[in-house]
This record gives sequence, C-alpha cells and structure tokens, in this order.
Amino acid sequence: MTESINFQNAELRALKVQQLHRKKAIAVGLLVFAAILFVIGTYLHARSAHWGIGLMIAMSEAAMVGGLADWFAVTALFRHPLNQKWIPHTAIIPSKKDAIGTNLANFICDHFLGSEQVIAKMREIKPADRLTGYLNDHDATERLGDLAPRVVPHLVRVLDSPQLHQFIQRTVIDRVGKLDVASIIARSLEMMTHDRRHEGILTSVLVYLHERLESPDLRAEIAARVEASMWKVLKWAQVDDIVADKVTDKIINSLRQLLAEMIDDPEHEMRHRIDDEMRKLVDRLRDDEVTRERVHHFRDSLMQNPEISRYVTGLWQEFLAWLLRDSESDQSVVREHVISTARALGRNLTEDAGMRDWIDLQLENAVEPLLDRYRDSIRNFIVERVQKWPADELTNELELSIGTDLQYVRYNGTVVGALIGGLLFGTKMLIDHLA
Repeated sequence: MTESINFQNAELRALKVQQLHRKKAIAVGLLVFAAILFVIGTYLHARSAHWGIGLMIAMSEAAMVGGLADWFAVTALFRHPLNQKWIPHTAIIPSKKDAIGTNLANFICDHFLGSEQVIAKMREIKPADRLTGYLNDHDATERLGDLAPRVVPHLVRVLDSPQLHQFIQRTVIDRVGKLDVASIIARSLEMMTHDRRHEGILTSVLVYLHERLESPDLRAEIAARVEASMWKVLKWAQVDDIVADKVTDKIINSLRQLLAEMIDDPEHEMRHRIDDEMRKLVDRLRDDEVTRERVHHFRDSLMQNPEISRYVTGLWQEFLAWLLRDSESDQSVVREHVISTARALGRNLTEDAGMRDWIDLQLENAVEPLLDRYRDSIRNFIVERVQKWPADELTNELELSIGTDLQYVRYNGTVVGALIGGLLFGTKMLIDHLA
C-alpha cells in the first residue's frame, strides 16, 4: 500500500514538472516571437516608413517589455533572476521562508481554525442530519456492512499478536495488582445497600430459590443425600427411602415456607439479619486487616493462576477464530448486525429531532475546547515545519504547486503589453494627424 502511494505521488510530481516546463516554454516562445517581430519590423522600417510596420514595431517592443517585466516578477518570487544576487527584493520565497511560515500559520489558525468560523460551519452542515441521512440510505449502510468483513481480518491479526497478548497481560496484572479490591467491594456493597436498594435483588433471589425448591430433580438429590445419612437400622429395615422422602418433604416445605415469608414481609427477621451481615462484611472489608489480606491474597492468586490465563486466552482466540470464519461467510453475522444497527439508529434519529440537536450540541461543545487547546500547537507545528524545510526544497515544491498558473501572468504580460503598445502607437498617430 505504501509503495503504491509513493508511486502515485512520484507520477503526480513528474506530471507537474512536465506541465511547468511546457508552460514556461510557451511563455518563452511568446517572448521570442515578439523579439523576432521587433527585429523584422526594425529591418523593414529602415526601408519603408509605412504605418503598419511602425505598429508592428510598437506592439512587439511593448510585448517584449511586458513579457520581460512579468518574467522578472515571477522569477523573483522563487530565485534571483539570472542569478544576480545584488538585485534587491528577489528570491523572495527562500529568503523570507520563516516569515512566510509564520504568516501562513497565523492565516490558517486565525481564519480557518477560529472557534467562530468552525462552529458556524458545523451549524451550517448539521452533522447529525448528515449522519441521519447516511444511515437512512440503504446503499450506504450496505457499503458500511460490506466494510466490516474486510476490516475484520486486519483487526484479528492485530488482536491475535502474541506481543499484544503479553503486553495486555502484564498491564492488567500490574494494574489489578495495585487495586484495593477490598475497599472497592466494600464501597460497592455500601452503595447497593444504601436506602435498602438491594431489597429488589434479594427478593428476586428469594423468588428464584422458592421456585427452584419445587424442582423434582432437586427433591431427588436432597432425598438421596438424606437417605445416605440414615442409620444402619433404618437401612436394614429397608425404610430408609420412606423416611428420607418424608424428611426431604419436611426440609423443602420448611424452606419454602421460610422463603415465602421473607418474600411477603420486607421487615422479616431474616432479611434484617442479612442486612446486618452485609454491614458487618462492609466494615470488615474496610477495617479488618485479616479480611482485607484474604481478599487481596485471593486477588493475587487469581491473577497469577496460569489456568485462568490459559482459559481467558483460549476464549479470546475462539472469539477471534469465529470472527475470521464469519468474515469469510456469505451470511456474515457481523455484517448483518452492522447493517441492522446502522438502519435502526437512522430510524431512531429521524424520529427524534431532540437527539439530533443534542448530538450537534455535544459536537460543538467537544470541538470548541479542542480548537482552543490545540490551535497554538498547530500554529507552532506549521512554523517549525517550514523552518526545518530546506529553502531550495520548499521553493521547488511551491513552484510546482503555483508556478504553472503563474506562467499565465507572463502570457498576459506579453499579450497585454502588445495591445498597450498598439494603443499608444495609435494615439501618437492620431495626435500627429491632428497637429
């Protein structure tokens, strides 16, 4: 890709050089043509004083003056004409390179990156409306969806790099190893239990357990465990299974009754006991060094466990493998998901003008501080870049960029000079005739 871009740049540069040389040759050709006409006219005028010959001499003379003057002006921008360095105010660009860089930086930052100009342009183009229009364009979302499978293989190659895995693993272990996990858990539990916010979660857990106790499989498992614990005499009398079933029913019914009471009564004693235990746990996580040490020891052993590392790495590699397979499939799930998500977002934005206004406002609020923060950095970058740029190289690049158009100044100088010369000759003839 880089070689292709460099080749294209080289071709473009060669084309610009060719165009500049051709335009210069035309300008020189016009000047030479005017000089030839002047010589011919002067020769003929010595033999005949016809007014037409005088007109040709006047026009060709003025054309040469105009062409040479504009040649001097255009050349003086980039170098010393005829390499005569004693002529003042020549080679303006290389001699004023640093000043040009400063003025260019100020011009760009003040007139293109000014907060008022950029914000006004953003309000004019309405980014949220443009985004909405794009997302509502089915062809555009299809192209967006087609892009996803093409990007995925490159993304997978980056994400599946062993160096990246090792870096992330080292970073995660280092960062997590410094976390005060005990305090984080304590703070989380405190926030969850503040104003009894956890009651809804606790009720959901109780309802789940209440329903789970109705499961025949769970009943059978409990009965089997009770039966295994029966006395030998009961087993000898072969009534252990009967007793086990009755004990199991007693246990399950008692548990379900307790759970039902806790579900129906927010002020149940057991609920308050749970609250008390959670508060005690929060206190221990904050203040009890033994509890905190146990939590942090568990944290460290978890992070250093190679089995967990291999398990997480395996899950990650399976996910990346699935992404690759999906990107090669004609029925790519990622592609369809990107398309459906984009279209759904487009529909929602179309129906919600307030959200579009909010997006535009957020972009404005984000862009303005960035402009204020980085404008001077951009200004300094331009100034430093121009200062470090060799004068000859900068001059050549600018001449390639604008030199071709400047040759039209030379064309015009030659042609307009000829017309002015003719006009002056005609004026002189008229005055002579009237006199």
